[in-house]
This record gives sequence, structure tokens and C-alpha cells, in this order.
Amino acid sequence: MKSYFILFIACFLAVQSIAQEKFAYPVKDIPTELVENAEVVTREEKEVFNIKALDNIEEKVTKAYTIFTKRQEDYAYIVIGYDSFTDIDYIKAAIYDKNGKLVKKLKKSDIQDLSASGSAFKTDNRVKIADMRYGVYPYTIWIQHKTIQKQSFNAPRWSPIYSEKHSVQQSSLEVHSFSKELINYFERNLKENQKLNLTQIEDTFTFKWEMNNQPCIERERLSRFEDIFPSVSLSFTEFKMQGTQGKQDSWQNFGKWKYNLLLDRNELPESVKQEVHEIADKHNNDYDKAKALYEYMQNKVRYVNVSLGIGGWQPQQPAWVEENGFGDCKALTNYLRVALKEIGIESLYTSVRAGEGKSDINEEMPSQQFNHVFLCIPLESDTVWAECTSQKGPFNYHGTFTNDRQVLIHNQDGGKLVRTPKYKSTDNQTIISAEVDLFANGNADAQFKLDLKGVPYEDIEYIYKESTDKQKEYLKEDLSIGAFEVTEIETKSKIDGEAKAQLQSKLKIRNLASKSGQRLFIPSNIFYRTTYKLRKDKNREYNFEVGSYDNEFIEKTVINLPKNVSIEFIPEENNIETIFGSYHSKITQEEGKLIFEKKEIWKKGYHDKSLYNDYVSFMNEVRKADKQKIVLVVNDTPEAKAQ
Repeated sequence: MKSYFILFIACFLAVQSIAQEKFAYPVKDIPTELVENAEVVTREEKEVFNIKALDNIEEKVTKAYTIFTKRQEDYAYIVIGYDSFTDIDYIKAAIYDKNGKLVKKLKKSDIQDLSASGSAFKTDNRVKIADMRYGVYPYTIWIQHKTIQKQSFNAPRWSPIYSEKHSVQQSSLEVHSFSKELINYFERNLKENQKLNLTQIEDTFTFKWEMNNQPCIERERLSRFEDIFPSVSLSFTEFKMQGTQGKQDSWQNFGKWKYNLLLDRNELPESVKQEVHEIADKHNNDYDKAKALYEYMQNKVRYVNVSLGIGGWQPQQPAWVEENGFGDCKALTNYLRVALKEIGIESLYTSVRAGEGKSDINEEMPSQQFNHVFLCIPLESDTVWAECTSQKGPFNYHGTFTNDRQVLIHNQDGGKLVRTPKYKSTDNQTIISAEVDLFANGNADAQFKLDLKGVPYEDIEYIYKESTDKQKEYLKEDLSIGAFEVTEIETKSKIDGEAKAQLQSKLKIRNLASKSGQRLFIPSNIFYRTTYKLRKDKNREYNFEVGSYDNEFIEKTVINLPKNVSIEFIPEENNIETIFGSYHSKITQEEGKLIFEKKEIWKKGYHDKSLYNDYVSFMNEVRKADKQKIVLVVNDTPEAKAQ
């Protein structure tokens, strides 16, 4: 009897132990259509912002992601930023296995507290991070945290889907506000049942967006992310930030707030004033004076990230930059602005969303959409744009970093959107001049020269100060030739102080021509061939974008033929003209040599989906033209064999 009683107690305790184990988010509960093509599934995502005042906003976030592959392990990192305007109330997290069984809870010792910018000299911005990777797939990471914000400059953004391998079981954003007019929002790519649900209870307005059971969204090739994936951007029409108050109800008012941050930052140290005048007095026009001061600043101060002062948005004083010898983009831009003002040249502090491939700002939504500042200098002869963080860039050169986009200039009247210049194809050139000595065995020696202008110049500028071995490695990766040795290489950069560069080299090429019997097959286009492959799409859904800038590619290659060969075939001339660009190539014959000439023009553009197959046809024609071969016949003579 006693043994039965002991067995009963043991079973009871086992059942109790199982009952007390915590289970959540078992993978079997995910609908089948959400698992298809997914590498990560949002099981639950709830962001709630409670705006009690412009300097008192409570944010509570709950997230749960089921991770299916190592490629999506970024979701298992907890990263929560804070600063002097943000307090973190708590952070909780847990890991669950595929059956929903609790594997681990976050401990305080798991959390690291770091500077938000490892490259910053000094910053108020910090981040708490924790690594919650488990590695046994699939598994689920659950995170919850609460923060209190003492500013209203930064508003939330809802982006429930981050990639085409991401599906959503449930996601929502709620904003509770004491004022309906305070919230400005912009919706992209939402279904009808995902759009704003606005309710009011007494004096509180609730803005809510929600998504449920959304399968993966396929992204078509060359499509824009913002054309496909759903998102909601928000801004506060009024805000407070460290004792200042501003408005984001118009670009003019927002720009006025930023301009006001400069009002007590307009004085150079006396010693610098004298130096500035001495430099400027050597030149006769404003362009040359501005250029000289820009180069003076490049040699004197350097870029370092310094995120201090009114949320990191106010530049440091010019005297601070002078004393320390460095500053961030705001401080260096203001330093040059004040130096130009000292000699009577007015310039405009300018905000920009910088970076190659960055989408344009949303003009319909005045708000902080920028990540950088630089300087606009409106001269009588031209408008100059000065990138003040570069210690080596030419004056009035902005490359793909800030070209052809909406920027916000700031002056005493407020902010105004203007567009930076768009490059013409002649502004960005790659010019090849080459001479190739071909041997009867298919090998070749070549003298190769590359002249670059505009954006392409950056490729040589990038390797200009590298070792000879690094430069040779760059060239080997850049050219379309198979096996070759770079025997000599020389580079020049910033030629005549402009965005121009040059590379000259000598090459020994193995098997440039493939041999079949007595025939040699030589690529008509030796050095750069288009290999980009696209397929036509009969059911294209989205518009498409090509190129980051207009550019042209010009080549002239002289091929010196070996003795005792005859020409069996030369490809015909190619002439292709489209709205996307053009391609022209031809081969002419002279005594003992062939001359290959090519000119390509590539145009940046955003095109309607109906033109996609036309673009595919154009690229396929270019690829086909680039693959054409010259056919030679080698006469079987002792001289030919010796080669």
C-alpha cells in the first residue's frame, strides 16, 4: 500500500512540474501560409506610445519573432537606445524552443551598456544590448521593454515587414494623444483593413494601425522597397527638445527651428579671423576664395562624430572646433559657414538624407528625415555644394552621397526644399585607352590606361594611397579578363584638384584568345563586358529603378595581330538606342591591327512597370554584343609556331 502511495505522489509531482513549465509561441500554431518562404515570422508585435505631454511620452513595446534560419539571427539581438532625454524603465526577454518551451530568460548580467557610436569622440547616445541567439532552429525570441521620453522630436515609425522573407501573424502600432492635430502621419502600401483606425475616449485620441496574418511579400527585381512594403511614418506637428520648442507643421517652420540653433554659433576666434582674411585676400573672386577656405579647412580639421548639444542637433562652437581640431558634420559645416561669412560670402546650412541609393525624403511630411548636413554656397556664377566632412574630396564635388535629391536649406526665413544637381552622363566618365600585342598561342601583352572623371574617380581615390599589391588586386577584380598578371601599375588622383583620376598599367594575359585547331577566338571587348542577366516578366506588378547616376563609358583598344594570321570574322557594328541608355561599338581593320571602339551611355531612371521587358531586352542586347568574338586563322608556319 505504501509503494502505491509513493508512486501516486511521484506522478502527481511530475504532472505539477510539467504544468508549471512555461510554454509560449509553439511553431505548430503558425498558419501554414505564413511559414511558406519565411525565414522569420512576427508572432506578436505591439508598440504603444502614450503622449502625456510634449516632454513626457511613455513607450511600451512587446515583440515575439520565430526565427527559422541563421540569416535572420539579427532578430535575436536586443538593441535599445537611450540618451539624456530617454529613460529605460525595464527590459525583459525570453527564448522559447520550437515546441514553445521556455529555454532561457534574460538576466541583468546579459545586458551590456555601450556608447551608441563606437567612432564618436563624445556622445550622449547610449545603447543597451543583449545577445539572445539560441541556434536550434526554429526558435522564438520574446522581448518587452518600456521607456520614458522627455522629448517629442522623434516620432515612431511602423514597418511591420522588413524583408521578403518576413511574414506577420500580428503587428500593431497605437499612439494615444491629448491632441488630434499633434499627429501627422503618412501611410504606404497598406490594405484597407490595415489603415488608420482613429478613436476618441474623452480627451484621448487613439491612432491605431494593425496587420494580421500577412504572408511574405515577394520583391520584384529592381523594385523600390518603399513601393512594396507597408509602413506608416509619423511626426509631431509640435515638439520639445532640451528647453527648445519647435514646429513640424511645415518645412519652413521646421527649418526655422534648426536655423535658430545656429544663432549663437557665429563667431570665429580672432586668430582664425586674421588667417581667413589672409587666405581670401590672395584671390580675386568669390569662387576661388570659397575654394581656398574649403581646402584650408580640409587641411586643418577632421571629421569625428560628436553627438552633444540639444539632442545632438546643435553644432559645436567654431572656437571648440578650432581648439580640438575636429568636429562632426554639423560643427564642420557651421565652421566653414562662419568663415565664409567673415569674408562677406553668405552660405546656407543644409540638411540632407545622404548616401548612395537613399530614397528621397517624403515632401508631404515635414519632419526630421535627414542624416547629414553640408553647405550650400550660392555664388553669382554658380551654386556650390561643399561636403565639409571630407579631408580629400575636391571642392564642389558631392558624388552619389548628396547628388540629385531634395535637401532642406536653413536661413532666417525658415526652411526651404531645393534639389541638388543631377549629373549629366558627360560628368561621369570612364575612358579606356589600350594597346594589346596578341601572340599566335593566344597569350598577349597589354598597355592599359583608365581615365576617370566624376563619380568613377572615387574607385581610384579609394585605392590611391594603398600599396602596389593592393592596387594590382583591385585591377584584377575589376577587369573582365580571365588569367593575367599586372607587371606595372601607377595611379593618380584628384588631378588638377578636380574629381579626376588615372590608372596606367602593363599586363601579361594568358589565353586571351582561345584556340581551336588553326583558329583563334578573341573577345572583341577585352576589358569590360556586361554579364548582368535579367528575365522578362509578363506579370510585373511594380515600377522599377535603374542606376544611381548618369554616366558614360568610352573605350578604344588597338589589337596588334601576330604575323601570318588572316581574319576570318569580325562582328558587325552595334547601334542600340533606348530611353535607358545607348550602346555603340565597331571594329575597324588596319594593316596588322584591329581597332575596337565602344561608347556606352547609362541613364539613371525610375520607370513604369510596363517598360520593364524593354529594359530586359536592352540589357540582353548589350550582353550579347559584349560577348561577340573575333575569329582569326593562324597559318602553320615556323614563325607562327615560334610565337
